[in-house]
Amino acid sequence: MTLPVACGGQLQGQRATPTGDHRREKDGQASWMGPLTDFEHAMERWTSRCWAAVFRPPSKDMELVAKLRRVCDDHAMIIARGRTVVPNAFTIELPPQSHQQLDCHQLQLAAHLNLQLRRYAAERSYSFAGPVTVILRTTHALGAQRYRIRSRVAPHTRRAHR
Repeated sequence: MTLPVACGGQLQGQRATPTGDHRREKDGQASWMGPLTDFEHAMERWTSRCWAAVFRPPSKDMELVAKLRRVCDDHAMIIARGRTVVPNAFTIELPPQSHQQLDCHQLQLAAHLNLQLRRYAAERSYSFAGPVTVILRTTHALGAQRYRIRSRVAPHTRRAHR
């Protein structure tokens, strides 16, 4: 990035003094901080764009969490009085491009969604038949959908001790 002041150009509202220094006039008063202020604003814009590109708005995340909660509610099975079992194995199918973007964050995303599901189950007094698992998988058969969630009850299997 080049600054107009460094290139010898003048910004609007600036004037060069006989010594070649640039000043910004504000309300008729000269300010020697103009180039530094311009640089600071440029850096703020740059960092804001970088952070916006890295962190997505929370609404996308909340949409997925809401959909997972809805899947739990829709597939809840009352086993006995006070015991309602919900799916614990979730597969989120994504188009190849979305899966590729999320692939490097798959572990963090799965852990976050796992935590959200366990909290929701505790609020609703739901039980899981086994550990909660969330897997991201790529698929080409989505059509116009952005993602699809498949769920099932996967009982906890105990390993035999020898």
